[in-house]
Amino acid sequence: MAGASPTRTHQLLRHRTHNYTTAAAGGERERAHAILLACRHLPLPLLTPPGHRARLLAEAKRTLERVGDRRSLQDCQQILIRLGGGTTIAAT
Repeated sequence: MAGASPTRTHQLLRHRTHNYTTAAAGGERERAHAILLACRHLPLPLLTPPGHRARLLAEAKRTLERVGDRRSLQDCQQILIRLGGGTTIAAT
């Protein structure tokens, strides 16, 4: 656009990028919470392959660390510990 203010254009682009990354982090957080709830409440036969629940929780743990949700991260770690001593599963 001819004559557009470069400063204002830069501000608008930064705002747009910030909103996109915030929305993406929100989506990741929601997915991690869904995994956490599923692993906490679904019966074991629904997550049949061996180690599937632990892999899901490890994924949720990484996501929660990335988005900075400490409370849910602690919940996730507690479930991992209850699953199998914590050290082997948490390392995956």
